[in-house]
Amino acid sequence: MVSERVSRLSISLFLVAGFLTGFIIYCAALIHCVKTISGGNFSQAIWETAIVLLYTILGIRFGHRKMMNKSFKM
Repeated sequence: MVSERVSRLSISLFLVAGFLTGFIIYCAALIHCVKTISGGNFSQAIWETAIVLLYTILGIRFGHRKMMNKSFKM
């Protein structure tokens, strides 16, 4: 019983740490895109924005698929 609680806590902390790390990287990428647009390099900004959007879409799809998978248990 205690080991199951520790396991759940470990998984929860890992998920929260992963989410926060991903969010920080995502925000840094968006800030970089805004700075690139402000600098006048529009073609690089378009590519970077497209990559961030693709990363976001794939991340949401991955999370949704894992949450809807019946074998994924916490």
